[in-house]
Amino acid sequence: MNISRLDSLERSQKELPIVKKELARLAKGLSSSLTYHSVSHTEDVIHEVLLFGLKDGIEERELHLLVIAACFHDSGFLVKPMANEPIGAEFAAMAMETGSEYSTDEISLVSQMILDTEIIFGPGGPEFKSSGLLSGYLLDADLSNFGREDFFEKSKLFAEETNQSVDELKPSMIDFSKNTTGIPWRPKT
Repeated sequence: MNISRLDSLERSQKELPIVKKELARLAKGLSSSLTYHSVSHTEDVIHEVLLFGLKDGIEERELHLLVIAACFHDSGFLVKPMANEPIGAEFAAMAMETGSEYSTDEISLVSQMILDTEIIFGPGGPEFKSSGLLSGYLLDADLSNFGREDFFEKSKLFAEETNQSVDELKPSMIDFSKNTTGIPWRPKT
């Protein structure tokens, strides 16, 4: 992995009007009580989709669509914290429709990727339903802190945001990690 290429691509993607405008809107509009689902989390997810996509050789146009999906994946938090994915998908679609550079299929794909980030609470615990390869990259990026050195730091932020202690969160985090590991939504490289 060429780190300088990753950094350069990340900088250039964040300067694109659709991304830059939404990041600014999130920075200004998200509640300060969202200690985990902040603009910092959104920027982290953008970084991670690019990292994973570059590593796997995803084409540049698909990387760009992943960045848009990552940028808008939690934009629904501007309106409400629960069931916010449809709102984020709608925000992304509206932003993409303002220009002529995105096809109807690309807009639908980005919207579906965002919708796929919804946590489904089933009888076996929380799970995700990926509708395609690119959704898997977004899901991996959104959950990547589960396997990183900053896991405990991010867990504290999530606990604070949800008015729980980390100890109270542990059982659900264990269930969550059991249900989200080994899901074959990305090709093995």
